[in-house]
Amino acid sequence: MTAPAKACELVERFDAHRDVYQSDRYNEAQLREEFINPLFEALGWDVYNRRGYADAYKEVIHEAAIKIGGRTKAPDYCFRAGGGVRSFFLEAKKPSVDIGEAISPAYQLRRYAWSAKLPVSVLTDFEEFAVYDCRIRPDKNDKASVARALYLKYTDFVQRWDELVGLLAPESVRRGSLERFVSSKKIKKGTAEVDAAFLDEIESWRTDLARNFALRNPGLSQRDLNFAVGRTIDRMIFLRICEDRGIESYGALQSLQNGPAAYRRLGELFQRADDRYNSGLFHFSVERDRPGPPDELTLGLTLDDEPLKEILRRLYFPESPYEFSVFPAEILGQVYEQFLGKVIRLTEGHRAKVEQKPEVRKAGGVYYTPAYIVDYIVGHTVGRLLGEGTGAGDGGRGTGDAPFSPGTCAGSGEKDEEETGSRQSAVGGNEGSGFRVRGSGSADRHSEIRNQKSEISNPPSNIRHPTFTPARAAKLRILDPACGSGSFLLGAYEYLLTWHRDWYVADGAEKHARGRHPKLYRSPSDEWRLTTAEKKRILLGNIYGVDIDPQAVEVTKLSLLLKVLEGESGETLDNQLRVFHERALPDLAGNIKCGNSLIGPDFYNGRQLSLFNEEERWRINVFDWKDEFPEVFRGKDAGFDAVIGNPPYVRIQTLNKTQPDAVEYFGKHYAAAAKGNYDIYVLFIEKGFSLLNTNGLLGLILPGKFFATDYGAPLRKMLSERQAIDHIVDFRHGQVFPKVTTYTCLLFLSRTSCEFARYAAVLSPETIGENPPRGFFVSAKQLSDAPWIFAPKKHGEFLTRVRKNSVPLLELPVMISRGSSTGADQVFMLSSKRGKLLTRDGDPVQIEKELLRIPLYATDFGRYWFSPRSGERVIFPYRLTPTGYRVILEAELRKKFPRAFKYLVGRKRELLKRKQFTEWFAFSAPRNLNLHDRAQLMVPLLANVGSYCKLPLKMAGYCPMASGGFTISISDDLPLSPLYLLGLLNSNIVFWVLRSLSNVFRGGWITCTKQYVGKLPIRPIDFADRKDKLRHGRMVELVEVMLDLHKKLPAARTAHDKTVIERQIAATDRQIDRLVYELYSLTNEEIEIVEKVTVKNGK
Repeated sequence: MTAPAKACELVERFDAHRDVYQSDRYNEAQLREEFINPLFEALGWDVYNRRGYADAYKEVIHEAAIKIGGRTKAPDYCFRAGGGVRSFFLEAKKPSVDIGEAISPAYQLRRYAWSAKLPVSVLTDFEEFAVYDCRIRPDKNDKASVARALYLKYTDFVQRWDELVGLLAPESVRRGSLERFVSSKKIKKGTAEVDAAFLDEIESWRTDLARNFALRNPGLSQRDLNFAVGRTIDRMIFLRICEDRGIESYGALQSLQNGPAAYRRLGELFQRADDRYNSGLFHFSVERDRPGPPDELTLGLTLDDEPLKEILRRLYFPESPYEFSVFPAEILGQVYEQFLGKVIRLTEGHRAKVEQKPEVRKAGGVYYTPAYIVDYIVGHTVGRLLGEGTGAGDGGRGTGDAPFSPGTCAGSGEKDEEETGSRQSAVGGNEGSGFRVRGSGSADRHSEIRNQKSEISNPPSNIRHPTFTPARAAKLRILDPACGSGSFLLGAYEYLLTWHRDWYVADGAEKHARGRHPKLYRSPSDEWRLTTAEKKRILLGNIYGVDIDPQAVEVTKLSLLLKVLEGESGETLDNQLRVFHERALPDLAGNIKCGNSLIGPDFYNGRQLSLFNEEERWRINVFDWKDEFPEVFRGKDAGFDAVIGNPPYVRIQTLNKTQPDAVEYFGKHYAAAAKGNYDIYVLFIEKGFSLLNTNGLLGLILPGKFFATDYGAPLRKMLSERQAIDHIVDFRHGQVFPKVTTYTCLLFLSRTSCEFARYAAVLSPETIGENPPRGFFVSAKQLSDAPWIFAPKKHGEFLTRVRKNSVPLLELPVMISRGSSTGADQVFMLSSKRGKLLTRDGDPVQIEKELLRIPLYATDFGRYWFSPRSGERVIFPYRLTPTGYRVILEAELRKKFPRAFKYLVGRKRELLKRKQFTEWFAFSAPRNLNLHDRAQLMVPLLANVGSYCKLPLKMAGYCPMASGGFTISISDDLPLSPLYLLGLLNSNIVFWVLRSLSNVFRGGWITCTKQYVGKLPIRPIDFADRKDKLRHGRMVELVEVMLDLHKKLPAARTAHDKTVIERQIAATDRQIDRLVYELYSLTNEEIEIVEKVTVKNGK
C-alpha cells in the first residue's frame, strides 16, 4: 500500500522545519494538533469524531490532562477500535524529548498500558515512534529499549506505511493485529499480567496484616481477623484508586509513612472518608436511615507501623508499577475473585495462617468469568428487558412446530428458512450448524439478537427506544444470587449507566442537565456524563446481590462504588455535592447482602436452635428473601426482573462431608435435589427461577451436564413442564475458563412460557460477542425429564427412525460393568521385570502367583485390538465361589499366601487411610468381578471413535480397572453373535448416536459410560428372514477379518507390509459401515450427515 498524500506531506513538513519542532518553544499541544492527529487520521481513525458518535462510542479519546502529585494522570490518547473498549494508549511527547533513550516516558506509558491490561501501546513525538509490548511488568530502572517491540523514525513512515496500517489501522486492530503482534514476539523474562501481579501484591498484604493483627490483638477471633484484614485492604485500595483518579488528594496514604502511629492516622483518614462518601465501606457510627450495622471493630485494633508502612510504600510511584487511574474494574474483579479463594485461619497459638478454602482446593482453584460471557448474559437479560434489539409489544412466543423424537430436541425447520432466507446445513451440535439464533427480545422470537461488539463498533448517533424510558427502567430489579466479586452486577450496572446516558442525550441532553435534579452534566473533556446522584439512584434502585461469603459481599460493594466514581474528579464531585447537598456514594448494605441464597429461615423448623453453636449458625447463614428485600417482593409483580451470574459448581458429595445438615435441607426443599449425586448449581437454577417475577429472565453460565445426567432429570422435568427454556448456548468442549477443563453452557430461562426454545452450539466461546451464535429452534412440547439431545430437524427425524427399528443395548439383554478400584494403586500395582516383581517404588517383592492378575487399562485395548502390557500385575485378594467372588479371609490369606500377607501387612497403614473397604487388604471398590470373567467386549471410558474390543475367552487372568472402562457381558440366551454387536458398536452410525447422547470433551472425545452406551440402538436380527440372517453372518465374517488384521499389524516387519495391512483394515472398515447403513436403512443424505461427523473427528 502506498502511503497517502497526507502522510507524505506530514513527513516532508517535519523534515523541512525539524529545528523549529525540536526547540523547547514547540510544545506537546502543538505537536498533537499539527502532526499526531493528522497521522492517525491518515491511518483511518476518526480522531475528531466526525461521524458524530455518542461519547461512549468515540474511536479516539483525547484525555484531559490531570496534574496529580506533579505528574499527568492520564495517557494523551485512548484508541478504541470497537464497542468503546480500549485497544491501545498513545503517549505524546514534544520532539525535544529523546524517546529513544529517555527512561521516564517509556516507564510512564508502560505503567498505563500494563495496568489497563493492554497488550500494546505507542510512545511518539512524531520524530520517533515506539511500540511497546505492554505484557511485560515495568520497572522504574528499565531502559527505554526494554519491551520496545517496534521503533521507527519519521523518515521510515512512508516506506513502512503497510506495516503501520497492518498493526494500527482501526480495521486491523478489530481483526486482532495487536494480539497477533505480541504473540509473535518471544515471551521475555518478566512477563506478568497485571491481575496476577496485583493478586500477589494484595495476598502479601493479607499475610502481613493478618500476622500482625493476630500478634498485637490476642483477643481477636478468626472471623473478626478476616473482617479486619479484608476491610483494611478494601479501604486502602479504594482511597488509592481515588487518589489516582483525582478524587482524593494525591499522596494522602503515602504521607502516613512519615511519623509514628501510622494505623491510628489511617483510621482518621477512613473516618474523613466516611464524612465524604457515606459508603458502607466507611461506616463507623450509627446514623438514622442508614442500613447495616457500623464497624465498631477495626478502629480500635493495634497494628505495628512496619508492615503498614511497607504496604504504603509499594503503593506509590516509583516503587509501584500500577497506574490506578486506568485500572479496569474487571481486573480488580479478577484479582479479588482469586483473593476470596483463601481464608485466614488462627492456629492454637493465635498465629495467623492463610490457606485455600476447602471447597476451592477441591475445585482446583477459583475461576473468574470472562468479560465476553458477562456481556452476553447481561445483554440477553437486562438488554432485552430494556427493549434493546427487540420487537417490543408483540407478545408472541414463537411459531411453528417440528417432528421430534422422545428425548430428542429437534429443530423446527422450514419456518427458520423463511426467516433467514436460506436453509443452512447442520451437523450434530457443531459450531455454525443449523440456523442463526434470532430473537433477542422476549416479545419477538424472530428479531435479531443484539450483537454487543459488532453493532457498537458502528453505533448510531442517537439510541433511544420510544417505549422504554428511565421511568420504566427504574422498576427493574436485577439479582446475582452468588455474586462473588461482583462481575455480573458490575456488568449489569455498566449496561444501565450507558443506556440511561444514551437515552438522556438522545432525548435532549440540555434539558436533562437543568433543574433541581439534573441527570447529566458536561465534563471538562466536553462529554455528557451522568451525575453522581443519577448513578447512585440507578445503583440503589436496580442492582441486588447475595453471597454467603462476607468478604465477597464487601468486594462487590467496592467494585460498584468505584464504578459510581468512574470519570469523576475532585472538582466535578465537589460541584455535584454542593448542588445535591449529600455525600458522594450510596450505602449498599440494603442491596448487597451476606446470606445463604439456598437456605431460608425454615431451616430451623423442627430443630432446637440451641443445638447449633454460633459458628454453625454463622456458617449456615439462613436468608429470608422477602424480609431482606421487601421492596422487591411487594405488590402484584413480586420478584426480580433478571437473575444473572455464575453459581458455584460443587458436588453434593463434597457438601455432605462439610454441611450434611444443609444437604438434608436441600433434599426436602428442592426438586432438583431429588435424585443422585447432583451438583449444587442445579439448586441455583431452581432457586433463581423461583425468584423471578412473572416476566422475569434468568441467565447463568454453568455446566451442561444436567442435560443428560440422571441427577438432572428432576430439573429437566420442572423446566420442561414450565416451558421455561428461552435459549441455550452450548459450548460443548470449548473452554471458557483458563487453566481448568469445565464443560459449560449459557442457560436462559423465562417465567413467561416459551413455545419454542433456541439452541446453539459454539465451540469457540470467545467469539460469542463478535458472531451471533447460529442454531435452531426446539419445540418446548418435546422436552421432558428424558435426556435432552439437541439436534436440528433432520437429525431428530433420523434419530427417531433409527431408534424405532432398534433395541437399546442394555435391553438385549447385556450387562455393562465398570472396572474395579483398589484405592491404593501404589500398594496393589506391581511390575514384572525379568521374572521379578517390583513395587512402584522399585523395591523387589515376592507375591504368590495365584493372587496376581494382569490389570486392564484403556491403553491395553482399542478398536478391534486387545494387547495388555505383560509387565503389569495387580494383587487380587479374591477367590471364586459358587455364588461369585468374595474377598479372601484374613486367616486364609495369612496361611495360604504368607508372602502376600507379609507384604500387605507392611503397607497396612497406607491401606487403612483409604475411604472405603470391607477388609483392610481388599479393593476399595471391587466391582462386578464375576461379570468381568465372562465378558465378551470392552469399551474405554473416553473415546473419539468407536473403540470397542473383543475380550479373550479366558478372562480369569485379567482384572479390568476403573480407569480402563467398562466390560459388556452378553447373555447366553441372546442369538446375536458378540462379533455382530462389536461390528455395530464400532460403526460410524452407532458412534454418531453416542456422540449425540454423551458429553463431548476437548478434542472431540466423548464419555462412554453405562448411562450412554446402554442406550445405543442395536439393530435386531430376524433369523427367520433369510436376508437378515445373511447380513448377520456377513457382519460376523467381516469382524473376524478385522480382528485377524489387527493381530497381524503389530507383527508386520516392514513399512510396506504395515501399509498393506492398514489398507486392508480401512477397506474392511468401509465394508462394515456399508453393511450397517443397510441394516439401519439409511438414506444417502443420512449417510452424509454421519460421515461428516466421523471424518471430522478422526476416523
